Amino acid sequence: MNTGHSYIAKSHYTILLLVSLDVACLFADIIINILTCGHRTKPYDDALTALEYVSLLFSCLFVLELIASVWAFGCTFFQSKFHCFDATIIISSFIFEVALQGVTEEVFSLIVILRLMRVVKIIDEFSVGASEQMKELEDRIVELENENDRLREEVQHLNAELSSRNERERVFDIM
Repeated sequence: MNTGHSYIAKSHYTILLLVSLDVACLFADIIINILTCGHRTKPYDDALTALEYVSLLFSCLFVLELIASVWAFGCTFFQSKFHCFDATIIISSFIFEVALQGVTEEVFSLIVILRLMRVVKIIDEFSVGASEQMKELEDRIVELENENDRLREEVQHLNAELSSRNERERVFDIM
């Protein structure tokens, strides 16, 4: 695996890890809200506040990742429907989280739905990773087929040379 493919694979795994952690934090947030029935008590209040900050951090990281992807790939980045969908989720989630800090549960429900849609990002990361591995395998197949063709030609050449040598020995033996 060359360095470029290795870097891309690692970045996909990093994004996959970040999305998974974000979804795990979201589930923790939901579970705490279910356990407290919406009534915040001190330990749960601290946990929910921490989860809000972590959520905002993840949103910022995803916005940075989106900016870096657009910068790296240009407008071709948006040729993928997954990327367009993901960009919409990232931007709208970020706007809601920043603009509507501390607003009621209705907005929280919308943010939860948007953040859960980031699971699509996991699917996309798996598909991109699989397509990159497929490309590497296809390249390797082409390389092996070329080597196989070269070896076949070499074997044919050696067989022809051996046949020629045997023919000369037969003629020499007849004389």
